[in-house]
Amino acid sequence: MIAAAESADAGGSGSGLDVDGLRDAARGARRNGDRAAAMRHTEAALALAPGRRDLRTEQGYDLLDLGRGHEAETVFRALEAEAPGEADVLIGLGRALRHRGDHAAALPLFEAGLALAPKQLGARLDVAYALTDVGRPEDADPVFAAILEDHPGQTGALLGRARVAR
Repeated sequence: MIAAAESADAGGSGSGLDVDGLRDAARGARRNGDRAAAMRHTEAALALAPGRRDLRTEQGYDLLDLGRGHEAETVFRALEAEAPGEADVLIGLGRALRHRGDHAAALPLFEAGLALAPKQLGARLDVAYALTDVGRPEDADPVFAAILEDHPGQTGALLGRARVAR
């Protein structure tokens, strides 16, 4: 899960402490692997502050984690339409498209997200795997190799290199 950037309450109601407490509870549930609880906390926070982009972004990732890619795509498309060019939103939308098998459409979103957040490990892996998914393993291998230079033994990159070598 990519942590959404913190943002000010953009027109939400309720106290920031209550909303932030619910957000923190959702993050704790995610860390513990309880995706359903994370979604419940995120939805409760959104009921208090529906305009918070950070919460809506986290909602999109919760939906992906629960296998509800179509709903996640709707959330990420709305966020992108309102304020284009946020790395977490672009990557989330790419993941939703990948979830439904549209690897060609996901790749440019991953690349755009990576351009905005070049050190983000998840984005780098997303680009590399998308390159293999669209039949460009020769372009994916250097990305996996660069990840391994920065993160020796990184499992996703090791598996990706093995996939490319086949």
